[in-house]
Amino acid sequence: MEETEEHITDMHDDMVPAVIRPPEMRSIENPDEIDYRKPDVYLSAKIVWIVFTGVKGGFPEEYRHSEKGIYLDKKKLQVETAEPLHAMLESATRYF
Repeated sequence: MEETEEHITDMHDDMVPAVIRPPEMRSIENPDEIDYRKPDVYLSAKIVWIVFTGVKGGFPEEYRHSEKGIYLDKKKLQVETAEPLHAMLESATRYF
């Protein structure tokens, strides 16, 4: 990156796959007016899910541990409980 450049990507370049893109990042009019904290938390949660499942495509929208297609199974994870992960994923991907 040249010292005179302000951004690595061009305006409207996709930064992440559409399936894990935070809802507020799907249509950006002015990137300078965005508070990136919530999208960063959302994406971090999606990445945690991808790391634990190995499913590179992620999942769309919010995490709901009642949804069996994306559910983190404690047996597969070989842990005593997955409840803290469920709670983190649900709160981090909740869209208001």
